[in-house]
Amino acid sequence: MDNIDSGTGYDFGEDGIDFDEIPSTDKFQSYSENNKKYVSDAKKDIINLFEKGILPPECSKTRRILEDEKMYPLDKFHVFYIKQIEVLLECKYFHWITSYALKELIRDGQLKVQTRKAAYNTIKFLSLPKYRFIQREINRKTKIVDKFSDPGVTKDLGNYLENIVAQILEFAGFTKFGRNINEYNGKKWNKTDENLDFIFLKNAIGIGIEIKNTLDYINKSELENKIEMCEYLNIKPFFIVRKMPDSYIYKLKEHNGRVAIISTQVYPDTKDYRQLTREIWKELALPVRCHDYLSLKESTKISQTIINMAENLVDR
Repeated sequence: MDNIDSGTGYDFGEDGIDFDEIPSTDKFQSYSENNKKYVSDAKKDIINLFEKGILPPECSKTRRILEDEKMYPLDKFHVFYIKQIEVLLECKYFHWITSYALKELIRDGQLKVQTRKAAYNTIKFLSLPKYRFIQREINRKTKIVDKFSDPGVTKDLGNYLENIVAQILEFAGFTKFGRNINEYNGKKWNKTDENLDFIFLKNAIGIGIEIKNTLDYINKSELENKIEMCEYLNIKPFFIVRKMPDSYIYKLKEHNGRVAIISTQVYPDTKDYRQLTREIWKELALPVRCHDYLSLKESTKISQTIINMAENLVDR
């Protein structure tokens, strides 16, 4: 994301945009010229996505994956939901930049919104105003979002990647001190009711591990709290996530932490989850894979990245 301002924060608010409030032009004037340019560019790329089913060149990795899955171009999609667009364009824009661009396009009437109440959340679907007969597509996509938003599924995904990471680190000679833990060496974190997923040890050095197998970024306040928790416990923070913006990565580095980015959301390799990931690819083109679907080369690369970063933390 070299073409994006990668400072320590954005005026947009790094936890996203409230779509219930359309911004005024006066408010937008307070943002930096650079940020306004990124939003302007994002708006053009979003319209290209809707009109032509294409992603910008900066998203070449996403394009290659979609081509492999026979899902590119996306010209058969008439409807997208907000998080889906943020993820599809994340190789070029941070989620909150895309979010603000969408908000402007809605405000200006270039996109229309249809809100659908689903079982576990409310989904805002977007389309070009010229598209009229889109209810069947919305219904199909709502059902799929419902499936992977089920609390049982999200729990499975979190536990699955946590177990994989634990196995990788134990294989590399790290010792598991605890799971779902907020105390170490006689000190207990009481400022919030949060825990770290793991604390691992090697060479008498503790590493606080947080794992996020989600399409969303980690919440900014959670990131800050867990960095502070690690500092209080005198351990080093290590985050393993599907995706993280540069400003969060810099914040981790400032506090002697590291992050491993795995790009795809990892699902357990079962018959039901293989079917679900195929549906997600077909209807939403989101980066999800069953673990067994990862090539040996890619699996080895992910494992080695996690091991190398963990080793780097205990060697410093």
